[in-house]
Amino acid sequence: MSAASGSAIRSRCGRRRSSRLPSRARGLPAIIVVHNPAGLGAGDEAAAKQISDWLVGGSKPAGIAAVVSPYTVPQARGQLVSADGTTMEIVASLSAATSGDSQTATVKALRAYTDSFDNQAGRQVKVTGPAGIITDAAAIFGATDFTLLLTTVILVLVLLLAIYRSPLLALTPLVAVGVATA
Repeated sequence: MSAASGSAIRSRCGRRRSSRLPSRARGLPAIIVVHNPAGLGAGDEAAAKQISDWLVGGSKPAGIAAVVSPYTVPQARGQLVSADGTTMEIVASLSAATSGDSQTATVKALRAYTDSFDNQAGRQVKVTGPAGIITDAAAIFGATDFTLLLTTVILVLVLLLAIYRSPLLALTPLVAVGVATA
């Protein structure tokens, strides 16, 4: 076999593989879990299909790069549906360019849409995975920043008052730090 014919075969195989397999998104995955303890019924399948169709349609959130579900990649159904038939996953990869506030907005949009399918006929629909966990952690720690800062300042003020026994001397280092960090 000549080098030219080998190159042509590799090129043709690469095109065929690309047309049959989903793209390899390098973004952060958001995993949408559809669960019904009684087993996934026709209503659950319809809800999951509607979510999947929304994610690949024109009205999807801006940060979605690729979607892998039993409806977009039928050959992956065995890996995306549990063996007992109670749980299904839909993996939505956020684009690599999505970060920070836009990532949070994308996950919030996913949750807002999927919440309409949650708690219907025993079905639970939740957004999790790395994207969901990071969004939740940012929300939790973002809310505690002010409380933690205020508690620290009060503790330092009490310690400085105990050491210096003078309000003016105790406030001087706190004012200096406040000015330096502002």
